[in-house]
Amino acid sequence: MTDNTPEPYREWLLAIQDSLDEEVDETQYRKTAIQQIFNLIGRDSISPQERARMKDEYSLGLLQQDKFEQGHKQGRLETARNLLAKGIEPMVVAETTGLSSEELATLSSVQN
Repeated sequence: MTDNTPEPYREWLLAIQDSLDEEVDETQYRKTAIQQIFNLIGRDSISPQERARMKDEYSLGLLQQDKFEQGHKQGRLETARNLLAKGIEPMVVAETTGLSSEELATLSSVQN
């Protein structure tokens, strides 16, 4: 920030600069929006380590969900294969398993 920094931005830039050292004196800021942001930051007392752990747990949850969905899909494919092998009409197999006609066609071509 320089002396040429426009006044509307000056307080925001000071707040950003002040927050970088993690020791903020909120009383020096007049803008309500800046004070609200510092209040929110104060209420969010999660440490960087806790935040990283939360992100890791979230990512792990997504990975587990993806594995579950893949397993579920594999089960539907296996059921469709078995039904087709027993001579059940492809339209009935599609309705029963929730698979598309294209997915069933792929299964049929793999079996033949």
